Amino acid sequence: MPARKSRSSSNRSNSTARQIHTTEDLSYETKLVIVVLLLLFVYPLGLIFMWLWMKNWPTWLKIIISLPLVFGFIAFFIAMFVIGLIIRHAVTSGTIQQEWKYRYEKPYMRQMMTPAPTELPSDTPTEPQSY
Repeated sequence: MPARKSRSSSNRSNSTARQIHTTEDLSYETKLVIVVLLLLFVYPLGLIFMWLWMKNWPTWLKIIISLPLVFGFIAFFIAMFVIGLIIRHAVTSGTIQQEWKYRYEKPYMRQMMTPAPTELPSDTPTEPQSY
């Protein structure tokens, strides 16, 4: 009886080892199909699997396939920089403030400054009066 127990326990360990190493059991053709489909439909994930699984592809090919992602990041950061410059220029030149005044500020909203008198009238006492 002890022999049977050891045999069944070894079968269990072999089955778990097979389940753990499923990616090693995939053939090269299966991995190739998965990588190509991922590159076509889920590009970033396809890039990750391409760099992990396709070890026998030439490095220059993997770099060329990865270039659109690199160019996309560069274009994104350039666009954000240019948009920031445009917004900064609009704020500092007063264009936004002038546009706001033109569209939303009505004449009754403006503060009217009363000019200060240049000299006091002659009948105004210069010293305060006590009552």
